[in-house]
Amino acid sequence: MNIHGDVKVWVLTPEQMAAYKPGMDLGTPHRIEEARRIMISPINREKHRRRIANGVKTRTKGRTLINEHLYKKDRAAGMSDQEIAEKYKIKLSTLRHYQSLWRKQKAK
Repeated sequence: MNIHGDVKVWVLTPEQMAAYKPGMDLGTPHRIEEARRIMISPINREKHRRRIANGVKTRTKGRTLINEHLYKKDRAAGMSDQEIAEKYKIKLSTLRHYQSLWRKQKAK
């Protein structure tokens, strides 16, 4: 198994496909394949990054949801990172991303 997981493959007849219902037990898979990595071509990589950034800006209306001062204030009050993320309605991974940005800014 790799980090992308394995893909279980069932081969169904047209009759089995027609009778298939989501969640239906299909028995053991016919084969298990290693998942292929999806690569974003270098040409489209920048376009992909812009799409993600635009989605975040749209959701947050362009504003940063939390800054380092607010984070330190909440940590001093005894809140965990998970509690802080929930308070600002962001994912823990987003909070970790902000922390990374703050560290990079200090390093400059």
